[in-house]
Formats: sequence, structure tokens, C-alpha cells
Amino acid sequence: MVFNDVFDAELDQKERLSRPIPSGRVSRQNAALLGSILFAIAIVAAFQVSWLSVILALVITFAVLLYDSLAKHHPFFGSLNMGLCRGSNIFSSFRLAEMFTPCFHVSVEYRS
Repeated sequence: MVFNDVFDAELDQKERLSRPIPSGRVSRQNAALLGSILFAIAIVAAFQVSWLSVILALVITFAVLLYDSLAKHHPFFGSLNMGLCRGSNIFSSFRLAEMFTPCFHVSVEYRS
């Protein structure tokens, strides 16, 4: 959400003056800094889980920045890019749940 406001600052200056950047409550530079810090925290947190989580965090970060900067204005690639963002988030949630959920194996014995 932060980078959406950063990339849309000029448009929001014309259409949404109550948003944080156009209203002057937050500078564009401080918003970009906050967004970068949040991305960095997510990637560092992913290191605590696994390398696959790090890769997913990097893919999500790239996809979000691509969407906010360019893809959202394209009818096909915007939807495709948003699907990549959402799908990666869901996959990373499943991956995390898999790590913290005990696995139960059921043995079936066959007797003739």
C-alpha cells in the first residue's frame, strides 16, 4: 500500500488530495523509506523460515513494485501481475502453515 501511494503521488495530487502524500502529512521520500523498510523486514523474516520463503518474499516484493509502478495501468498485465502477487502470498502462507503443523501419518495394515 505504501508504494502505491508513492507511485500515484502525482495522480493523487489531482484527484485525492486527502491522501497522506498529497495532503503533506507524509513526504514522498519518507513514504518510500517506510515501504523499503517494510519490504526489508519481510525479507529478513523470511530468512527465519527457509530459503524458499526468501525466494517467495523476493518474488512478492518484485511483483508488488512492478504492479504499483507499471502493470496496474495495463488491462491484461495488471490482472496477471496482481494474480502473481495474490498467488505468491497464498503459497507462502501454505508453506508457513506446513512448517508449523505437525504431520500425522496413518498406517494401514492389510491382513489377508
